[in-house]
Amino acid sequence: MAATRRRDGVLARLVVTDGPWAETIPPVPSGFDVTVSFSSEALGDEHAEALQLLGYRVVHPPPVTAMPLPPVADFLIGEALLDRHPTYGRSFAEQAKRAYNLAFGPAAALVADVVEAHTGIASS
Repeated sequence: MAATRRRDGVLARLVVTDGPWAETIPPVPSGFDVTVSFSSEALGDEHAEALQLLGYRVVHPPPVTAMPLPPVADFLIGEALLDRHPTYGRSFAEQAKRAYNLAFGPAAALVADVVEAHTGIASS
């Protein structure tokens, strides 16, 4: 059986609203990698470029599950970034519909497919 690597950080799920939604998202601090996926291809087509200009790396979402998601964007933010830039983390906490702390097994299990799409590494 292949070992899986435990992820750290948070998966922040933000509701995507009409209009210039991406303008509410803070830029990625220099030296960090933050990935984002969208719940639909149409959302990605509309907002990916704006987020890339802010330093985000856009990834493909996981395959559609039995229960489709509402219009959301999932941001995978590492623990090191949250530790070094607490204001950045608070900005996401204020906007997030949900935030899944990946250090907690039950939370990580709920979003394992999304985390794997962002990293290519299964959560444990």
